[in-house]
Amino acid sequence: QFDTPIGKIDPPMVSSASEASSERGQSTRAAAPQFNDPKFNQQWDLCNKGDKKFNSYAVAGMDCNVVDAWRYTTGDPSVIVAVIDEGVDYTHEDLAANMWVNEDEVPNNGIDDDQNGYVDDIHGYNFVDNGPITWHKHYPNQDREGDTGHGTHVAGTIAAVNNNGIGISGIAGGDGTKNSGVRIMSAQIFSGNNEGSGGVTATSKAFQYAANNGAHIAQCSFGIDPNKKGAPANDTEYIKNLGESIEEITLCGLCTDICVISNAVMCKAWFPDTPIRVIANACAGSTPEAHQKAIELMRDSLQIDII
Repeated sequence: QFDTPIGKIDPPMVSSASEASSERGQSTRAAAPQFNDPKFNQQWDLCNKGDKKFNSYAVAGMDCNVVDAWRYTTGDPSVIVAVIDEGVDYTHEDLAANMWVNEDEVPNNGIDDDQNGYVDDIHGYNFVDNGPITWHKHYPNQDREGDTGHGTHVAGTIAAVNNNGIGISGIAGGDGTKNSGVRIMSAQIFSGNNEGSGGVTATSKAFQYAANNGAHIAQCSFGIDPNKKGAPANDTEYIKNLGESIEEITLCGLCTDICVISNAVMCKAWFPDTPIRVIANACAGSTPEAHQKAIELMRDSLQIDII
């Protein structure tokens, strides 16, 4: 599942101002689409009406303003988002149509058809196990071990297929017509309880793969313990493993204030001379004051650009 039910919010409504055209025939914004995804009314992160019933701190408008954005675009299939995380369930009924597809690879033939070093990388690759993408390695008898579904969760937030009568709405999941949403690439760096999960080797390969295969955005809703085996000690160590310099890092933080801060601070600590840009929806569990402090910390103290 992608979402946690919290309260009720009405679907986006078309404003009369948007529907009306001027007497001079000047163009106006398109009407906000009304999607039929049944769980949209629970996605307060997309449309927050300030309902105090589910959160006493709720403030109308403390969301990612996606309803207004949908007046202009609901997603562009030429945009590829690399989900650098756990594996994405590319068979999920609310995601399958928006998965990136490597057209140069023949599925499940055991051959590296495009000769990029990765066999059967149709929707991405598992850089921990060096094989197919996985998302269902669970170990119920071990505390906090195994896959959690987080990669599939964030992929749904980004690009669950809109207006298909199933599940939730995605921020850039299209309008329900064929090939209308962004494309999700699964660049897997966490796999079950593999000790290499989140290590510099898997992570650097994932970034490089994403860049080499046309990804425009990297979704990085994760943190790495610097004490963990394989974690990079500094910029030099990371770049040595990557094999090339990094000109800019863009993080898409679809999570809470504290997660966005920790991700950004961690990257700034690792790459002090590298420009860091953060695209963040920092509203979950947040008061307006905490939200503002998060922005001020990253922008003013750490010189991290907030988009």
